[in-house]
Amino acid sequence: MNDYPWFKKRGYLHFDSPMNEEQAYKLVSSPRNVITNSFYPFISHKLSIPKLKKDEDGKLTRDPKPREISYASHKDSHIFSYYAYLLNEKYEELLKNEFKSINNSVLAFRKLGKNNIDFAFQAFKYIKEVKNCTAIALDISNFFGNLDHKILKEKWCKVLGKERLPDDHFSVFKAITQYTTISRDKIYEEFNISLHTPRSNNRKKICSPKEFRELRNKNRTLFENKLFISNKNKGIPQGSPISALLSNIYMIDFDIKLNKKIMELQGLYLRYCDDILCIVPTSEIHNIKEFIEKEKEFIEKEIDNLNLKINSKKTEIISFEYDLNKQKIINEKRLQYLGFILHNESITIRPAAFTKYSRKMKRGVSLAKQTQRKYNRIRQKNNQDNKELFKKKLYTTYSHFGKRNFISYGKKAAKTMNSPQIRKQLKPLWKKLQSKIESE
Repeated sequence: MNDYPWFKKRGYLHFDSPMNEEQAYKLVSSPRNVITNSFYPFISHKLSIPKLKKDEDGKLTRDPKPREISYASHKDSHIFSYYAYLLNEKYEELLKNEFKSINNSVLAFRKLGKNNIDFAFQAFKYIKEVKNCTAIALDISNFFGNLDHKILKEKWCKVLGKERLPDDHFSVFKAITQYTTISRDKIYEEFNISLHTPRSNNRKKICSPKEFRELRNKNRTLFENKLFISNKNKGIPQGSPISALLSNIYMIDFDIKLNKKIMELQGLYLRYCDDILCIVPTSEIHNIKEFIEKEKEFIEKEIDNLNLKINSKKTEIISFEYDLNKQKIINEKRLQYLGFILHNESITIRPAAFTKYSRKMKRGVSLAKQTQRKYNRIRQKNNQDNKELFKKKLYTTYSHFGKRNFISYGKKAAKTMNSPQIRKQLKPLWKKLQSKIESE
């Protein structure tokens, strides 16, 4: 696998069958193969991600946020992965040499040996050091869906150090910008495939190449029913192996320009995908409100130059001031960043994360009990003794005994950030799990 760091085996059902490493390498290592490759449409489906928000009374409410995920065919995914690998090497080389200033500012989709805990703590630690400062937090609306193709092509050339894209890169560029999507539910219905067990009867792919061609050439009613949806002007599919890297490449000049601007103010600039955070010292600023508004307008103008838009509803301006009487930094409005909250030097995990954990834990325990009852009924019919609830997996998934779960993540955050408040948040979870297990 070290010979193919870009290779990832994918088990989903698509228009072609999965490929092994050698087959994938033979495909991607030849520019001619890439240029002549006929890219299949992406298959898309919507995930309803429940966002927890506080209403006017301060109560947590669910606000479902549908997110469309698109996935390419097996051969196309390997091509995207391979070219993402090649592009990433060039991109990282630029950030480590020519554009060192933004190497620690661009956080998402990079192998930095760090995670959200480290990134959030980087921001919080800076605030603690500066004391009197203001944070400007902004969010780009529909980031992946609004990437301008002309600008993307220009930045792609910049990373490669070319005036124009080589033919193989241009083929990949066309595939990721002039793409077609097909609804997973509709295509499954077209070929009588179950949504729940799509790979039953050892099914390897949705249909044969001949059946696919017939589908494309079928009466235009399919197009009228929007089985095939073409993208022409802007945007790239969210979920492809190359999309995340391209989003960073798209923003490279913005990152350089904004980071330079914030550094001149002795501030800190961080961008995590579509989340932008700028923290600037204000101890020597006379009219802070006017100063911050001017900086915010500068950022919005630069975003507008990229044909992107800031989601004004998510824009936050948070002021931090050192209180001599209390001997600590005070901020009336909480700063939320990457799942953590900073308020009056106290660092906590967002309450929504605990609500999500509790919901998953209750569902997991309930499912385990249903499974236990099901198999105990079978044992009773066979005159066998009942077995107790299998708790090992529950403990591994929902308690401190697990190494990669929400609790272990919280413990690491508490240790890294030296936060007794996070430890206090985590403390009741063990009792809640035990209570749910022991309840009827």
